[in-house]
Amino acid sequence: MELPIDHFHLLGVQPTTDAQTVLRTLQQRLDRSPDQGFSLETLQARAELLRNSADLLSDEQRRRAYEAQLLAINSTGTSSQIAALEIPASRDVAGLLLMLEAGLAQEAFETARRNLQPPQAPALGSSREADLTLLAGLACQAAATDYQDQRRFEAAATVLQQGLQLLQRMGQLPQQRRQLEQQLGRLLPYRVLDLVSRDLGASLERLEGLKLLEELVQRRGGLDGDSDRDFDQAKFQTFFKQIRPFLTVQEQVDLFSRWAQAGSATADFLASYALTASGFAQRKPERIREAYGRLSAAGQLGIEPFLACQQLLLGQVEEAESHFDQGASAPIAATGWPARCCRAIGISRWTPISMPGSPTGTCRPMWNNRTAAVAARLQPVAGSRPERQPQPEQAPPEQARKGPNRPPGMPPGWSPPAQARACQAPMTPGNSPHPMAPRPPGPV
Repeated sequence: MELPIDHFHLLGVQPTTDAQTVLRTLQQRLDRSPDQGFSLETLQARAELLRNSADLLSDEQRRRAYEAQLLAINSTGTSSQIAALEIPASRDVAGLLLMLEAGLAQEAFETARRNLQPPQAPALGSSREADLTLLAGLACQAAATDYQDQRRFEAAATVLQQGLQLLQRMGQLPQQRRQLEQQLGRLLPYRVLDLVSRDLGASLERLEGLKLLEELVQRRGGLDGDSDRDFDQAKFQTFFKQIRPFLTVQEQVDLFSRWAQAGSATADFLASYALTASGFAQRKPERIREAYGRLSAAGQLGIEPFLACQQLLLGQVEEAESHFDQGASAPIAATGWPARCCRAIGISRWTPISMPGSPTGTCRPMWNNRTAAVAARLQPVAGSRPERQPQPEQAPPEQARKGPNRPPGMPPGWSPPAQARACQAPMTPGNSPHPMAPRPPGPV
């Protein structure tokens, strides 16, 4: 059997190490024998392989000849020739154990897995079978950790799944199997983020990521659940905010709608949020109407500003003013500032157009930069009204095409109060009724 490793790496020394250091390293390796449960035969074979490498590297003449061989292999410049050690079949498990100790976990796992397959599989119940199975489990766990450190989470999950299948087939090491299952479970959020963040062209990978996301939510007991002790609500919210920008609007609508059917109030709100974004981006008012109906039927507290925003996008100005007043605090509502602000920014300028499936003359909003500016201010103004009554002003055509720098109808130099400026990013963790709502929808 050939091991893809040289004597230096097998013993754990550098090519510049002198003979005395080689012997000291040998003694240290012999003193630190693995204690995971390998048979005495395997441990004795491991010690013999280490002594053979130390004898060669401490003999000046043999070492010089061996280094010449390594230089000849390296000088070819081809990947087909690599340094390797030929060991007898009786010591192959010990050789694989030394490969694992040298950091070649993936290679050790693959070789051990092959040796456990027919026709080279050892006899049932033999010490060689037990040692190979134990080695495969340890190498699998170490290889997955290496991949995880390299942020190759799917590769780590693949190795763990292969290791679990092997141990289940062998019917051994139940404790090792539980450790692999736990490690695979902890990888789930990282795998989701890895897969859903890929390009939209990688449809199969993204679909797998969405399936894993649903598995993660189901394991937690739903979007509002908290039954996963290793992934509490705070960690889940942070994770969810990380992945939302990578989800398309349609993916969000589909996911949240399915979770809402299971009784999740948060999912119902997020589905309405995504539908509103989809309707605005794709110029489909029927989606906004669906989102409004969904959100209003939910009867949740504190959603009046969001209902008002949807009504503004649908051209229902008076209803929006009413919802703004309902959602404003008592001192602000007494000033009438939400309604004045709604009229001042010119949101009532709609074009009467008959929409498919709507009565003739139904008002549809002008889908332009003015509407986009309004949509960016979905929350009611939280400050006091300006001291001066705004005067009508016609914005220049160039400015209207680019989108106004100030709300239409306000005089030059006007700026909202500090509290109002804070509302320009509408759905923030501080003012959203749902902790996972603030992220803007992903790409359409």
